[in-house]
Amino acid sequence: AHLGVCAECRAVFRDATPRRLAAIDAMYRSADYVRSVNVKHLVSIEEYAEPLPYQVLQADRLAPLLPAKPEILDIGCLDGALLREFARRLDGALLCGYDVSNLVRPLFPEGGNFHLFTGDLEHIPGPFDLVVLSHSIQYIRDAIGLMAHLRRLLKPGGMVFLQTPNFVAKPASLLMGDQHYFYTPAILATIL
Repeated sequence: AHLGVCAECRAVFRDATPRRLAAIDAMYRSADYVRSVNVKHLVSIEEYAEPLPYQVLQADRLAPLLPAKPEILDIGCLDGALLREFARRLDGALLCGYDVSNLVRPLFPEGGNFHLFTGDLEHIPGPFDLVVLSHSIQYIRDAIGLMAHLRRLLKPGGMVFLQTPNFVAKPASLLMGDQHYFYTPAILATIL
C-alpha cells in the first residue's frame, strides 16, 4: 500500500484498497488479535529498579493528576491492564474500557468498577475525567470522527492521554502494515 496525506488533519495515512483497509479492521476483531495480549511490552526507566510494563508507568504518572474517584475510559484497552493499574492506585474510580472486539471480554476484569464497551464509540456513555489512547489512535480509521467523540466523552477540564509512535523519530513504523494513520507531534497538535 502507498501512503497519503489527509487534507483535513495533515496526518499520513495508509492509501490502500477498500479490501485491504477492511482486512486491517477485521484483524483487530479477530481471535489472533486477542491472543496477542500474551506479548508484554516492558520499559526501563531510571527511577524503577526493574523493567516494568508500560501501563505501570502510565498509571504512576497519570493517577496524581486525577480527581478523587475519577471516571476513566481506555480506548483500545484489550485486557484492561492499564485500568487494573489505576484500580491499584485510585479507590472508587470508574474504570471503563473500549475495544472493537468483543472477544476481549474474557480477559477484561469483571464486576466492581470495571465496565467494558465494544463495537462503536458512539455507544459509550460519558463523560470522563480521563480518556486514554495509548498506542491505539493509529489503528482508528476515522481520526476526525474520533475527535468529535472525544469532545463528547470528556468532562469540562477532562484530560486526554495520547501515546503513539512518532514516525519521524521512528520511520520503521511506516513499514507496519496494520495501522491506518501515522503521526508526529505536529500532526497530533493539528488534529487536537
